[in-house]
Amino acid sequence: MTTTITKLYILQMIVEVKMLLSKRINIRHEVCFWGVIALFLLVVNFWSYRTQVNCPVYEESGVEYDENAEFDFTLPFLSRSDEFVQKFVPVRPYLETIKLRFALSTEEEFHDSSITFFIGIYDSENVLIWDSKIVPVEVEDLQYGVYEVDRNVNAGEPYQLKIHPEFDVEMKNDRPISIHCFLSTANLKENQGCSWNGETLSGNVDIVYQYKYYDIQAFYKIIFVDFLLFVCIFVLKLLERKLQTAKRQKAVGWIMWGITPLTMYCIFESIIGNFSTIQNKYVAINILLFYILYLVFSLGWKRLRISADVFAVVLLIVALAQYYVMLFRGRPFMLFDVINIKTAFTVSDSYVFEMPVRLAVCLQAFLGLVAAQHILQKMSFPENRVVIAVRVLGIGIFVSIIAAFLNTGVMGRLGFEGVDFWNLNGNYEEKGTLYTLLLECAYNNVEKPKGYSPERAEVIAVSSETEDKSVVQPENLIVIMNESLADFESIQDLATDEEILPYLHSMKDNTIKGWLQMPVFGAGTAESEYEFLTGNSKQFLASGSTAYEIYCQNPEYGMAWSMKQQGYRTIALHPYWSTNWNRSSVYPEMGFDEFYGIENWGEDIENIRWCASDKSAYEKIKHLIEEKDQGEKMFTFLVTMQNHGGYGEDTFNEFIPSVSLNYETVYPFTEAYLSLIKESDSAFHELVSYFEKVDEPTMIVMFGDHLPAVEEEFYSELFGEDMNNLDMEQSQVLYQTPYVIWTNYEHESKKDENMSANYLSSYVLQQAGLELTPYNKFLLNLKDTLPVIGMGAVCNHSGKWYAMDELTKEYEALITQYKTIQYNNVIDRRHIQSNIFTLSDEE
Repeated sequence: MTTTITKLYILQMIVEVKMLLSKRINIRHEVCFWGVIALFLLVVNFWSYRTQVNCPVYEESGVEYDENAEFDFTLPFLSRSDEFVQKFVPVRPYLETIKLRFALSTEEEFHDSSITFFIGIYDSENVLIWDSKIVPVEVEDLQYGVYEVDRNVNAGEPYQLKIHPEFDVEMKNDRPISIHCFLSTANLKENQGCSWNGETLSGNVDIVYQYKYYDIQAFYKIIFVDFLLFVCIFVLKLLERKLQTAKRQKAVGWIMWGITPLTMYCIFESIIGNFSTIQNKYVAINILLFYILYLVFSLGWKRLRISADVFAVVLLIVALAQYYVMLFRGRPFMLFDVINIKTAFTVSDSYVFEMPVRLAVCLQAFLGLVAAQHILQKMSFPENRVVIAVRVLGIGIFVSIIAAFLNTGVMGRLGFEGVDFWNLNGNYEEKGTLYTLLLECAYNNVEKPKGYSPERAEVIAVSSETEDKSVVQPENLIVIMNESLADFESIQDLATDEEILPYLHSMKDNTIKGWLQMPVFGAGTAESEYEFLTGNSKQFLASGSTAYEIYCQNPEYGMAWSMKQQGYRTIALHPYWSTNWNRSSVYPEMGFDEFYGIENWGEDIENIRWCASDKSAYEKIKHLIEEKDQGEKMFTFLVTMQNHGGYGEDTFNEFIPSVSLNYETVYPFTEAYLSLIKESDSAFHELVSYFEKVDEPTMIVMFGDHLPAVEEEFYSELFGEDMNNLDMEQSQVLYQTPYVIWTNYEHESKKDENMSANYLSSYVLQQAGLELTPYNKFLLNLKDTLPVIGMGAVCNHSGKWYAMDELTKEYEALITQYKTIQYNNVIDRRHIQSNIFTLSDEE
């Protein structure tokens, strides 16, 4: 009896210890969970506050926005006593710029640049706080001029803008050399009336005020949402006490299961910024996909609370990746971008990770959803083998259903469109992110061309012929792929007082120029690089894939391999980390003898912002050529870094942008970018000037890898309409960069020799008088008919564009031939016909 009682007592003690330990573990879990929630919320608040403090907001107020404003003119300024005064009251404490418009009183030929006019701003005590000078010869008649003020002012206090000549204006041919101010009847909140020589005038000067300020008020909105979040959590904890019965817990659990995908859809698309732009039928399909995906996650874990948390966290990561990728490079995140995450991290310091109010509120809503799941979701699956088997089987079934829908064309027959790769941004905005991402899976396999065989590829390539020209072969062949080099002036004249690429535009002698169609926009340097060096087109490989990470193998035939076969020493250079885009592995496979990255550059690198300057990179090329053996032939391929994004102020270091744009909207990123490529133009001028004096025959090729990821509104400004409304032909312009081929010896000059990047290396080899592989010859023959293989479209020699699914029979046959040869080169490596891609048979 005693023994039995003792055993029962011990058993009771064990049960009580287990319960106590379980209770302590639960308490520990609770503390950890709410600690993580608090820490996450603290990070969001700090990050948001930092954004509001460091990221200025620009506000403009001006007459030019009033289309119905009537205008008049003051009299011309003729003597030092003439004075125009505009009274105004600033509405913000920091006046960034003012825009003024002047009319010239005589024709340009009579202007005298020695005459200057004074502009000054005076405070309420008549103290001069800012001034500038106007020279009539520099004034653009009837157009706005931008004047940098950059002064703190007292908002709400009166100021005066005064204009007068510094001395009497001379007369030539009885015509005064002077300026008139524009007067407008439009009323601005700043303007308080104006006068001419003390006499009050009707109206006010035609002026635009631009202010810079920091929107700290936005941070207070986030604090308010914090308060609402705490209230909601408190209410939910009170509700939890009433869920003591299993029936109630189950009912609330099903409600939580039902609202989780819908809530996460709203948060997901709100973070990305597409919530209000997705078409109704795609809203439905995206929500359905969210429910299917959540069902798959629900089957993956025993406890539904864990399933919901994992589901929400995964989608949050995808949404944030999409938001910041769009912010930094101007094109959406795609599935294959996951492979490039290592490269993305190496340049992440150059970007500003902002936390605007919208994003902060979305993250707070995400925390609210996770907290609600933790408090209210009590459901779980029973633990037995049958249930586990059913869950695993269910996951497989749902994944198979999604794959079938995406790959069998069912969605198309139901009226849902596929991916338009020439308007990727529009796909995500109109069709939703999850639908578009999943749809990309259908494009991730490279389809075998119709009628493909290795022998067919050989027949197509070997039958190609090109005209053999007897030209000088360069001893030095220098190719420069210039980071983000673009020529916006080829789209539309820029509203700026200076030419951005003066030297590039002036090049004529021994020069071939045109534009290149690149495979990427805003980012993806290695894709442009791959097309140039190999002659392959990324348009026929998996969408969103990175060739350097997936398709390159040893040997990787192309330009470097051909140059090496013809006796050239082949050198690749990139003044940054050699592992970026897997270059350290790919370049040797391509046939480069040497690769200089930042790790083994061997010389001092001069930076502009955080990147190696073009000038510094060019110095390395000069030194390599100076140090080589006499008569040695050298091929150098340089990928520059100077113009790499981002273009925010916190990346400048000591760099000061020199270019100012004169638009209604301020584009600081674009101004910084244009200032950088102006430096590129100057550095290239120095490089060419150096080789003009070199006796060795030298050919220099330079091209941009893609357009920059600057403000989307700036591109809309250039095109005169929203980027998402561009038609197919207009959108192709977003993939065009300039290129130039120059020699220091006599060579035929051409202009407007436009092509896509996949043709350029074959074209350079031809212009250099070097031997061509059958693949080179095929590409040059194809170029004569279809000089541009663009994003989802091609352009013929007459400049007419055709969508890939609307090709003529002739063009479709040519594209199929191209795909056949490329498939043998890239995909069917076991049966590669190496004689197509080399100058001699190789095993």
